[in-house]
Amino acid sequence: MIGNIYKNCGYHQCMQPKVFIGCPTWIGKKYCINKYLNGITNLDYPEKYFMIADNSKTDEYLDILKEKGINALKGEHYDDPVKSVVESRNMLREQFLEGDCEYFFSLEQDVVAPRDAIIKMIAHNKRVVSGLYFTAGEVNEKPVMMPLAYVGVAKEFIEKIKADPKVYKDQYEELKKYNFDPKEVKRRLTFKETEGETFMPVLRVGLGCVLIHRDVLEKIKFRYNPHGYDDMTFCSDVLAKNWKIFLDTSIKCRHFIGEQGD
Repeated sequence: MIGNIYKNCGYHQCMQPKVFIGCPTWIGKKYCINKYLNGITNLDYPEKYFMIADNSKTDEYLDILKEKGINALKGEHYDDPVKSVVESRNMLREQFLEGDCEYFFSLEQDVVAPRDAIIKMIAHNKRVVSGLYFTAGEVNEKPVMMPLAYVGVAKEFIEKIKADPKVYKDQYEELKKYNFDPKEVKRRLTFKETEGETFMPVLRVGLGCVLIHRDVLEKIKFRYNPHGYDDMTFCSDVLAKNWKIFLDTSIKCRHFIGEQGD
């Protein structure tokens, strides 16, 4: 049974903190469920417990998940998918807080982490640590793979963009939204900046592969923001509580985007 992985090794015997793995999902992610479950099983960590929250409109996908032996909850379905996701995340948060796991590992259903991801994340002894994954995007009308991690922007960089808006068209329009204020502007890390194995503080990450300590989730709920994505809102709330967010670029995940099959 996928849901009872960690019970194969007692806490006192292994002396490792328990990790609750979970994510919201819906029937649109059916295409990668087998890859995801194989990835969960292959994570090299004994003290892991897994649960998923399905917010599909019907129970069709929930039945499929349960047939695969997964501990699955039925989340609320809303016309606004972000609201559905937030409600499901908070269902999982409640399950996590009711148990005795020390860490919540937010691992999205279309993301497969390396075998040693949990071991590496815990070893950093930080409250919020993210692995690295990429999504398809476009910069200056060219397709690129873009890391889902953001850092601050130096004033010199902003001045460079302002000085040549024709060359940096996309960047210029994005910075313009923030009135070119360096305190408000964030930029996505480039592919090149994440090529090596670096451990760095960041300002925003997606929740595709993030280890979160119990201390954080005891004080912060996942929050719906009609003007933005829930993962960015969560990061903002973490920083507002004076915790830091870190990225380990050595933890490079596979991200299955679209109907790529099993």
